[in-house]
Amino acid sequence: KAAEEQAAQQKKAAEQAEAARIKAAEEQAAQQKKAAEQAEAERIKAVEELAAQRKAAAEQAEAARIKAAEQEAARLQRLADQAEAARVKLAEEAEAARQRKAAEEAEAARIKLAEEAEAAR
Repeated sequence: KAAEEQAAQQKKAAEQAEAARIKAAEEQAAQQKKAAEQAEAERIKAVEELAAQRKAAAEQAEAARIKAAEQEAARLQRLADQAEAARVKLAEEAEAARQRKAAEEAEAARIKLAEEAEAAR
C-alpha cells in the first residue's frame, strides 16, 4: 500500500512537473512571439521614417531646384530688360544725331543760299 501511494505521488509529481514544463514553454513561446512582433513593428516604423525622410529630402531638393530656376529666370529677365534699355537709348541717340546732322545741313544750305543771293545782288 505504501508503495502504491508512493507511486501515485511520484506520478502526480511527474504530471505536475510536465504541466509546469508545458506552461513554461508556452510562456516562453508567447514572450518570443511578443518580442518578434515588437521587432517587426520597430522595423516597419524605421522603414516608414526612412521613407518620410527620403520624401522630405526629395521635396526639399525639388523646392531648391524650383527656386534656382526662378532665380535664373529673374536673372535672364534682368539681362533682357538691360539689353532693351540699351537698345532704346542707342536708338534715341541715333535719332538725335540724325536730327542734328539734318539741322546742320539745313543751316549750311541756308547760309549758302544767302551767300549766293548776296553775290547775285
